[in-house]
Amino acid sequence: MSSRKADRRREILDEATRLFQSFGYRKTTLDDVAGAVRIRKSSLYHYFDSKDELFRAVVSDMIGEDRERIRKVMEKEQPLRRILAEYWETMKRSHEQAQPGMTPLIDELSEFYPVIRDIVEDHFNKTSEILEERMRRAVKEGELPEDAPVGDLAVLLTAVQEEYNHHRFFFPAFGKLGEKPERIIDLIFCWLKKAE
Repeated sequence: MSSRKADRRREILDEATRLFQSFGYRKTTLDDVAGAVRIRKSSLYHYFDSKDELFRAVVSDMIGEDRERIRKVMEKEQPLRRILAEYWETMKRSHEQAQPGMTPLIDELSEFYPVIRDIVEDHFNKTSEILEERMRRAVKEGELPEDAPVGDLAVLLTAVQEEYNHHRFFFPAFGKLGEKPERIIDLIFCWLKKAE
């Protein structure tokens, strides 16, 4: 893809993201997107075959950015507790930027569009794998017990973090739990110590 075409594609994705966040999937039209980037609707089809394909690309793009942020946090040379707290804050900020429109929209459409559900599930699994890899390193470095169930811990932390980000706006008590991520992380480490 030429640089100019890549730049135009990026512009379309950015504007489509903004429109989907503002108006939702159903109310956003390809005419809206075309108007926002000052091209004809027919020109959009050089980049995306349909509104569904454009939305999938928007979701994949957002998720890819999140995964890259997670990877960068996990690569840092810091104690695991600090890494996990930073992971939590990084994802919290990412979801705040996507709120109030995109995360609920993705959740809603995941029920009806298996492709979206597959993208979200793949993201969950890959995030868990990244966390598990960092936790395995923590086991080798003596930060976690050798028999720590790192795979289960990674899935649990990913699930709690995702649920926190999706529900904290609707359930204030859940939001309070995540305001201090060290509390959640301390609970995990406390549980590990008791299991030793």
